[in-house]
Amino acid sequence: MRALSCCVAAIALGAASAAHADPRDVPRNPDVSPSAQSEQSAEDELPTLSFELAADALASASIQVTNGKGVTDPRDWDALVFASLMAPGVGVSGATCSGTLVGPYVLLTAAHCVDRGSAHPRNAKLTADGLPFTFVCEMHPAYAARPSRRPLPRGPEDYALCQLQLDRPPPPSLRHLRFAGIDFGASPSPGREVTLAGYGCTSLIMKDGQLTSPAFEPALSVSNAPLSASDRSGWIMVRSAIATEPALCPGDSGGPVLDAAVTSPLARNSIVAVNSWIRADTSPGGATDVLSYMSPTGAAAFVHWVDTWLAAHPNAVICGRNDTATSPCRN
Repeated sequence: MRALSCCVAAIALGAASAAHADPRDVPRNPDVSPSAQSEQSAEDELPTLSFELAADALASASIQVTNGKGVTDPRDWDALVFASLMAPGVGVSGATCSGTLVGPYVLLTAAHCVDRGSAHPRNAKLTADGLPFTFVCEMHPAYAARPSRRPLPRGPEDYALCQLQLDRPPPPSLRHLRFAGIDFGASPSPGREVTLAGYGCTSLIMKDGQLTSPAFEPALSVSNAPLSASDRSGWIMVRSAIATEPALCPGDSGGPVLDAAVTSPLARNSIVAVNSWIRADTSPGGATDVLSYMSPTGAAAFVHWVDTWLAAHPNAVICGRNDTATSPCRN
């Protein structure tokens, strides 16, 4: 799979914020988050993060499967959303972030995707059946309390929850969704196989000493990979040989990392982490490796925050935490 928008060379896989920046270009920074590929100086000038449903994004796209995850029906991935940046006078530029609908109108994504450099997240919206809806997002409080490191994530608590504001009846595409489930158990250990799923690029290359994606591709890449021992506290990690093994890519920030043992995509207890960032590293043999970092959903900091968030949003449901037999969650 590709290397996450999380970060390239050290790249945050999340949202690019410069109005005129090509989101396919990786910042000239050795560590970058997949969502933040360039930044505007003024917070109030940041463009809106604009999500669309996977069913719309994948309508004319392909699903590319490598390394054993043979699920190519777009309907199996309909709880995913993919974002671009909408800047006034510029329009939409390619994929910058991903996310997962984990309950009725609740989005899980990376905090750095909505990070505007302060304690207040950027605006986000979702277009469904041609209608725009606003997301109100909250970053993990421990993440928000850390100093800004844009375009990199501030820390391993790279989580954001966003609630859709419905000022009208939900359209059919939302009413009929079955939402994805989160695994709140122990964080996965090195050697465990996970499934990386991301949208927007299918390969990474080294160019001028930096990791970059050759071009934006409207495709969903799905690959299995074993976890490696992480060299960054709080994150789990996959080490991949560049161009030959699965890794994260630009546009993948905020997307789900899945338990490869769960055969149905996005089913109950399937999400074990959130895509965060990537960087290049030299292997013992001298070759270039890609290190993909992910924030685990089994971390105590995440579990406690979700419970606090649900207490503050008593009508909200997050699949895997407070859903019931009648909740529209995937089995």
